Amino acid sequence: IPPLNISTGVLYTIPSIAFFFLLLPITGRGDVTAVIALTAYTLQILYRNIMAGLANVPGDAKDAGHGMGMSDGQLLWRVELPLALPEIIAGLRIATVSTVALATLAVFAGGGGLGNELVGGSNISFRTGVILAGGSAILIAILFDLGLVVTQRLLAPWRRVRPV
Repeated sequence: IPPLNISTGVLYTIPSIAFFFLLLPITGRGDVTAVIALTAYTLQILYRNIMAGLANVPGDAKDAGHGMGMSDGQLLWRVELPLALPEIIAGLRIATVSTVALATLAVFAGGGGLGNELVGGSNISFRTGVILAGGSAILIAILFDLGLVVTQRLLAPWRRVRPV
């Protein structure tokens, strides 16, 4: 679907802070503005990886599924998605980590979160607030990424390297 690819690509080129500010007159300050902006940035990453994963499914695997009498729906769920799963999860990992990073900027749209500490500082000192909020964002991103790696290993055990 080229129009979706083009529109999400255009949204992805807008700087994140500018996108938050562009949405403010439409949605106002608050969580809704932050969620719309973060979702728009995530769409491009997810869409491209899902399409790349499905495009990279070998034609022989699809032919074998058709030869076994699978319908298009069965072929998608039983052959194409399992083979595309590693690329789809790779896109999900990238989207998750980038969303955690961008979510710290949601404070400019009234979304709050860790961005409050980055912008306003803490009661102790500015540096302490930045270190705590930045460290927390990094830790959250790493934990989400590790969770997705574990999920991929559970869902696609055939992709693991096994000793000979």
